Amino acid sequence: MRGKVAFIGAADTEVGKLPGRTPMELCAEAALKAIDDAGLKKSDVDGLLSCSSMAQPLMYPAEALAEYLQMFPRYCMAVGAGGGTTFSAIHHAASAIVTGMADVIVVAMADSMRSGLTRDQAMQVQATTGHPEFEQPYGPTVPAYYALIAQAHMAEFGTTSEQLAGIAVACREHACLNPAAQMRDPITIEDVVSSRMIADPLHLLDCSLVSDGGSAVVLCSAERAAELRDDPVYLLGAGEGHTHEHISAAHSLTTSAAKEAGERAYQMAGLGPKDMSFAQLYDCFTPTVLVELEDLGFCAKGEGGAFVDSGALKPGGSLPVNTHGGLLSHSHPGNPGSMFALTESIWQLRNTAGERQVSNAQHGLVHAQGGIMSSHTALVLSGMGVEMSEPEMNKLLPPETEVSRPFWDACKQGELQLQQCQSCDRLQFYPRAICSHCGGEGLLWRPVSGRGKLASYTIVQRGISRAYEAPYYVVLVDLEEGVRMMSSLVECEPGEAEVGAKVEVLFQDWGEGHVLPVFKLRDE
Repeated sequence: MRGKVAFIGAADTEVGKLPGRTPMELCAEAALKAIDDAGLKKSDVDGLLSCSSMAQPLMYPAEALAEYLQMFPRYCMAVGAGGGTTFSAIHHAASAIVTGMADVIVVAMADSMRSGLTRDQAMQVQATTGHPEFEQPYGPTVPAYYALIAQAHMAEFGTTSEQLAGIAVACREHACLNPAAQMRDPITIEDVVSSRMIADPLHLLDCSLVSDGGSAVVLCSAERAAELRDDPVYLLGAGEGHTHEHISAAHSLTTSAAKEAGERAYQMAGLGPKDMSFAQLYDCFTPTVLVELEDLGFCAKGEGGAFVDSGALKPGGSLPVNTHGGLLSHSHPGNPGSMFALTESIWQLRNTAGERQVSNAQHGLVHAQGGIMSSHTALVLSGMGVEMSEPEMNKLLPPETEVSRPFWDACKQGELQLQQCQSCDRLQFYPRAICSHCGGEGLLWRPVSGRGKLASYTIVQRGISRAYEAPYYVVLVDLEEGVRMMSSLVECEPGEAEVGAKVEVLFQDWGEGHVLPVFKLRDE
């Protein structure tokens, strides 16, 4: 899959509080804008992926979107992996393109978590998270689940609330540079740690926003992308990791399957953490970023807090993180939340991110997780692509056999020899163990003139590899002795040959000790 799929369209809707806009309307808007950004029409799209909406639940959300847009895809599906849905969907879409299930795919998602849910509905979402029999009865909220992770990291590695706050501050600094972000007022570490406690040790500003909004991207093969626009963004690597659904079943509270997802994505891409110009990490709560920084290889396990303290995550830092503002400051409309990290990455790699543009951005990692650190997907993106050239090849070499070896040995001596049957006296080509005319086994080698006429020819315009410099002739030659053979015609420009033209043999070095008979036009 490496480098075989590219993003050619990206679009977001407004985010924040958007009363009167349904998730379907927002999703359709994003999809149409992304298609337009790709320079395509709806009819060019044959694949459509989406996800479910909490504010407008539908049994078949992808099909419903297709119906709304009056699109008729041959590949259509909805993905459900919580916050990790977005990049799992991208992984599915890329796989579908590589395997020929679709040519151009739109991935579009939206929800109205801010204006589309009543308070009671929002609390119901909180209440239905966790194991219904062995977790929910104890009353954990979604922030509480992540607070358990934060407390464990603090106990094991000495992480502080101020270091968690530093993540929220870095995301806000990026959002201040993004006119589309929901929250753009600067905040300090003191603002974060003095904000209202939600679930110890997480404060209000350690928690992501609640938003309305939609986002979409368009993918196709790298070959087609190169024809459609000058700045496609390539998918170099994708990896997933899945460990549990319920936090009480997690094998570790401080190490997640982001580690496996990242390793798989890096391996596919042939790159590593140090090659990334930026990272977009899932930041529903500040401790998730801390764990992800460590698991994705940007710092050692337990050193996430110190890495945050270094300023690496901020604009101009060694690893700008969530350059659009992230879920903490840009927006978080539920399952579609990390789609905005993807569109942001596309704009960064197109070098069109404006004031927040990362200098010389070449590669970026985007990561999302769903559940309570349960389901992880990491993608490695690049604005540089991969050289998808043909493999290095020499010209094809004849596999000599015991029967044919005298023919090739004679060619090395500058002589064309053919087999002659002692029973019927006829010549044959290609070499065989028996006579092709009478079945006799008595065959001798004898020299022939190497002269003949063109029985037919073609001019190959695209060679089978770069070793064959097109255009070149492939010819059938009728030798004076009545035998036909295939060869090349050399020292002849296109248009100079014709059927019936007289030719004579030459011998050409084919490499690795092989010499082949070729022909040139013979003077009358």
